[in-house]
Amino acid sequence: MRGCHAAGRSCAPPPVPRGGPVIVRTRRATGADLALLGAALLLTLLLLEHARVPDILGLGTVLDCAAPWLGIGIPVLVLVAFACRSRIGAVAAVIPLLAWAYLFGSWWAGTGSNLAAADRLTVVTQNMYAGNDSPSAAVRSLAATGADLIALQECSSGNRESAAEILSSTHPYHAAEGTVALWSRYPLSGTGVADVGAGWRRGLRTHVDTPTGDLVVYVVHLPSIRLGDTADRNRGLRTLSRELASDPARRIVVLGDFNTTGTDRHWAGFAPGYRDIRTSGAQFTWPAVLPVVGPDHILTRGLAPVSSATIRTPGADHRGLVAVLAVPRSGQSGAQGGNAVDGGGECGSVESAVGVGGGEGRGGVVALGGVARGAEDEVHARGRRGNGALAGGAEGVE
Repeated sequence: MRGCHAAGRSCAPPPVPRGGPVIVRTRRATGADLALLGAALLLTLLLLEHARVPDILGLGTVLDCAAPWLGIGIPVLVLVAFACRSRIGAVAAVIPLLAWAYLFGSWWAGTGSNLAAADRLTVVTQNMYAGNDSPSAAVRSLAATGADLIALQECSSGNRESAAEILSSTHPYHAAEGTVALWSRYPLSGTGVADVGAGWRRGLRTHVDTPTGDLVVYVVHLPSIRLGDTADRNRGLRTLSRELASDPARRIVVLGDFNTTGTDRHWAGFAPGYRDIRTSGAQFTWPAVLPVVGPDHILTRGLAPVSSATIRTPGADHRGLVAVLAVPRSGQSGAQGGNAVDGGGECGSVESAVGVGGGEGRGGVVALGGVARGAEDEVHARGRRGNGALAGGAEGVE
C-alpha cells in the first residue's frame, strides 16, 4: 500500500465479480493415467476371474497356481504411478489391493479351532523325493515334530528302509501301498488301496485305533502335471473326490501330495464336507528351497484343525506339512457347515514347532452312502466293542 500512495494511485482492492461463474481449472487425464487405470482393472479381473481364463496348454492351471503372486503387481502399479506423478494411477491401485485382500487376506486371519478337545492328534505329511540322498535325516526331522501319524509319498525302497529303522520304536505300526506309506503310534488295520486315478498304486486307506476311537486315514499322491498335460491329475482329483465323499467314516484325515494348489480351478468343489487345515499364512511347500506353491495338503472331516506349519526336511524337494488336530468331545462337531474344501492358504512358512491358533473351524461333517465300506467299518466297530482288538490285525512292514 505504501507503494500505491507513493505513486499517487488508489490502493482499493479489485472489484469482486457479482453472480459471475467461478471457473475451476481441472487437470485432464494423461496417457499414463489411463494406462495405469487400465492395468489396475486388468489385474483386478485376473485376480477375481483367473479360473475363467481358457486352460490352453495348461496355461490356465499355471495362472491359477500363480494367482496369489499376482499381488506383486500392486506395489509395481503404485511405484509407476509415483514415478509418473499420476494420482489417478495411485488411487486405481487400491482396486486390485481390495480384490487381493478379499481373496487371500483370510490366510493370515488365523482359523484354528478353539474347541475344548478331549485329545489332540499331530500328523505330518512329506513327499520324500524318490532320489533323496539323506532319507535318515529327513525321517528324523519328521519324527522330531512329535507327530502321531507320519505319512510319506515317493517312499522308495531306500526311503522306506530308513523310515522303518528309525521309526520302529516310536511308530511301530506301518502300512504301505505302492509308493505311499504311513507310520503310526497306534494300531492300524483294514488297509486297502485308495484310487487316485494313477496307473499304479499311489494311495492307501487304513483304520487307526486311536485312544479316542477309530480314525480313517488316507495317504495319497496324485499324478504329476506337466505344462499342457493335466488330464491324469484332473481325473485323479475327480476319482478321489468321489471316494472321499462316499466314505461313511465319521472321522477322516487325508494327507498327501495332491499336485494342485488351493487356487486351482480343478480344486474347486473337491471333496465336499472336508476342509484344508492351513490355519495361518500361505504355507507353500514346493520347491523346498524357495517354495512358491502349496501342492501338499491335509484335509479333515470330523476333526478340527488347531494349528499347522511347514517344516524343512533334508534331501526332499518338498517341505513337509504338520498339523495339530482337535478331537471334539461328545456332542461337539469337529467342523461346521458343509462347504467344499477350503482353499487354504499359501506364501510364508513356519520353521518352528506349531502353535495354537484361535477361531472356529469350518467345513462340515458329511456321512454319505457306501454299503461295502460301511459294512467293513461296522466290523471294526464290533471288534472294538467286543474285546478292544482291531479286526484284521495290525499291518506289518512291507
